Formats: sequence, C-alpha cells, structure tokens
Amino acid sequence: MDGKTEAILDTSVLINFAAIGRLDLLRSHSLCTFIISDHVRDEVKEHFEEQFDAVNAAITDGTVKEVTAVDPDELADFATLDAQRNLGTGECSAIAVAKHRSIPLAMDDRRARNRAAEFHSAIQLLSTESLMISLIHDGVLTVEQADEIKLDWETNHSFKLKFGSFAEKI
Repeated sequence: MDGKTEAILDTSVLINFAAIGRLDLLRSHSLCTFIISDHVRDEVKEHFEEQFDAVNAAITDGTVKEVTAVDPDELADFATLDAQRNLGTGECSAIAVAKHRSIPLAMDDRRARNRAAEFHSAIQLLSTESLMISLIHDGVLTVEQADEIKLDWETNHSFKLKFGSFAEKI
C-alpha cells in the first residue's frame, strides 16, 4: 500500500470522479488508497450505468479495490443500518466497513455523513471536496484545474460545492 491509509468510498464520491472521467485522481492521492464495497459497485451498476464500465476498469487496473464484508460484526452492523431503510445499501456497507476496519470513509451526502458519525463517532469522514483539496496540496491539481472540475460537476453532473473557488479552501 505504499505507506498509504486505506479509505472506503461511498457511491457518491466514486461517481463524482467517474462522471468526469477522472478516477485516475484517486490513484494519485498521496495519503490514501481507495476501496469500495460490493454493495457500492452494485449501486453504480443499478443507478449509474454510464459510469459502470469506468468503475470496473478502475477495479481491474487497481485504482480502487473491491471488498466484501465477511466479518460477522461487520455484517451485523450492515444489517442494522440497512434495516432502518433511511440510507442506501452502499452507504450502509461503507459505514460498516469503515467502522470495523478503522478506516476513513469518503461520503458526500450530509444525512449519511451524520448517520455515520452517530453510528460510530470515531469514523474519519472525507468528502469529494476534501479529496480535491488534498490533491491540490499534493500538487496533483492546480487550483485552476480543480475549479474546472468543479464547474464540470456543477454544469454537467448536478454536484455542487458551496464555494466559488478552491482558492478559498487552500
């Protein structure tokens, strides 16, 4: 893992990068390697068919690694979260994996983030925004390139960040 911390991606963050054809940015992150659960992959297949091939390619080339929950406690937490019916299965599995593997969770949906924090307060929460800021700090992206991506998300992919420019966050 090159000294990097493993982190799990929820569908929302994964799709943000896949939608703009930039899953390669995840591979370039200096602090994290990224995993997704099989439930997240299933959500992509069901709801984001246009990005499914890109996600599969990212799994094949090692950009992200797919995992399946097998630990009984992890499965029990997944079942508990899923039974509440207020989160998607990808969100439920990502939270359970993050909790039991003590790894950061990259998730954008505010309701899901709040539920993750309530469920297990020690989960470190990341977001598309925080990953982009890290990529700028690492020199992978310039502020201008990040702002172009932000504009693409807002214009073409219904993902909006609540600031004008990444320059405000650096």
